[in-house]
Amino acid sequence: MQAHRPMDSVRFIHRVLRTMLNGMEQTAANADYANDQQVGAIAGQFQGVNMMLGEHIKQEDELIFPSLEKRVREVIPSYSADHTQDRELLTKMGGLLADLPKTPAAQRGALGKQAYRTAVVINCTSDHHMQKEEAIVYPLINKHVGDDEQWAIIRQLYARLPVQMFPMAMPGMMRLLDQEEREEQVRDFMKAMTPETFKAAIAHAPKGMSPAEWSDLQRRIPELGRV
Repeated sequence: MQAHRPMDSVRFIHRVLRTMLNGMEQTAANADYANDQQVGAIAGQFQGVNMMLGEHIKQEDELIFPSLEKRVREVIPSYSADHTQDRELLTKMGGLLADLPKTPAAQRGALGKQAYRTAVVINCTSDHHMQKEEAIVYPLINKHVGDDEQWAIIRQLYARLPVQMFPMAMPGMMRLLDQEEREEQVRDFMKAMTPETFKAAIAHAPKGMSPAEWSDLQRRIPELGRV
């Protein structure tokens, strides 16, 4: 069995992002853009995607990628270019969703098609980018960046997380993990987060699992009973 490395938990973040992006694309595909409530549903999903994906991109660019770039040249620039494209697509999607409610319902067809196509492109390009990262970038980080430096990066990453992400991100992540993965991720949180940040984050974890699963997680990690 391969030893656990600090950066391995990025695969869980990617799993959450893929689920959110797939959900937004599906909602955009089925929406009646003349219906304000359905446009609002897409906008709500986009708000979560924009916050989560935008923060993930920022932290990779500022904290994770530089650790590899100083050791292995000519790898990161193409991934940074992908991030630039992602930011442009998120800005475009936000503009379309802002314009839709201002447009008479009968005239929203073209904007709706653009919004759907943009949701598809964001999903496809982001998924392809994450697949490349998982196949190339993070294995290179594990090869060239030691655990002490990885933990230092993860601590900085968690220290920068906006607390408003926790009510959405924590249940979403827990819902997608099995019990062993939950234990692994929570132990990583405990190691890398400040006590205050961990308390704020873990408060939302029970919403992403059954009461029996939460009780089992507390049994596995007794420290949870003291938070």
